[in-house]
Amino acid sequence: MKNYCAILVAVVALFSLCQKALAHTLYQDPIKIQAYVTDPAAAIKKGMQQYDWLVESEDASGLIAKLVYKDYELRVAISYSATQIDVASLSEKRINCVVAKREKCEIEQAYIDRWRSNLRRGITKAIHDLAIADAYTKLAAQ
Repeated sequence: MKNYCAILVAVVALFSLCQKALAHTLYQDPIKIQAYVTDPAAAIKKGMQQYDWLVESEDASGLIAKLVYKDYELRVAISYSATQIDVASLSEKRINCVVAKREKCEIEQAYIDRWRSNLRRGITKAIHDLAIADAYTKLAAQ
């Protein structure tokens, strides 16, 4: 019995120490970029196109991206600098959902995670393509 209590205390302590890490998901981590990404906004837009995300608004330091898929709408804020790209959630909602009809107006978190992961995947693929192009130009220059 003492062993079970000790294990339980250890597990609770482990989860409390890792709480910050557990609250942060992969698609929220900053995307690091290198010098070969001369125009981060263009790379972001190219990555967004792959998964049908649209630019809702844009300014000098970032943009608001929107995904409308079937009856769902997601909005995220994408900010960038010379060294990294950050993605933050703004809103998730079901379009034309009427609570009076007893519909579920909530979106399953698995769907949100998949759509945001796809956005991150598209952006990182666009950055990867730039890295490959940069490597080829450096190789050709030798």
